[in-house]
Amino acid sequence: MSQFPDDGEDLFKRQVLAKVDEMEAADPAPTGQGGQGGEEPPQPCFPNYIEWVTHWLAPTYARHVDDDVTSNAWCPWYLKHPEATSTFEAMWRAWEHYRLDGKTGISVWWRDHCHPHMTRLMDPAGPFKFCSVKGHFINGQLKPLPLASPGAVLSSPAFTEAGAVSTTTTGRTTHVGRLFARLTGR
Repeated sequence: MSQFPDDGEDLFKRQVLAKVDEMEAADPAPTGQGGQGGEEPPQPCFPNYIEWVTHWLAPTYARHVDDDVTSNAWCPWYLKHPEATSTFEAMWRAWEHYRLDGKTGISVWWRDHCHPHMTRLMDPAGPFKFCSVKGHFINGQLKPLPLASPGAVLSSPAFTEAGAVSTTTTGRTTHVGRLFARLTGR
């Protein structure tokens, strides 16, 4: 059962998935990062983000954390936080990429990826807000953001009259923009 209580949800979901499949089939396959002449891309240092967080990030990014989450919030059960797991996976992928740059790659990774992401994750109002080093959601629990049904939003007069979705990013149509344009006839 979905969080969207809309009767037309199943039809909408099928339409969305069909359009996404259609758009992805129409786009050329992404090019790999392998070297010239059929060279294989380098193997990652860590097989996944969990191993990376455990064996590289946590020991390297040392911070004081305790029961008082007024400065740095942290949850040892970070795997139960979708925002944290998604962020850590993105950080790991970026780290695997930048570690190969022998010049400024890791510096760029710290500046553009690690520090901004960890600042947000460990913010006292962030995803670990109700956690402490003693337990997961020990002081309450964050709730998902409230959402309206996508079908209801797409068919609402406010959406269709206002042109609420931009279909271009720097002059190039995006998948989401094309999807909304096709679904709404705009």
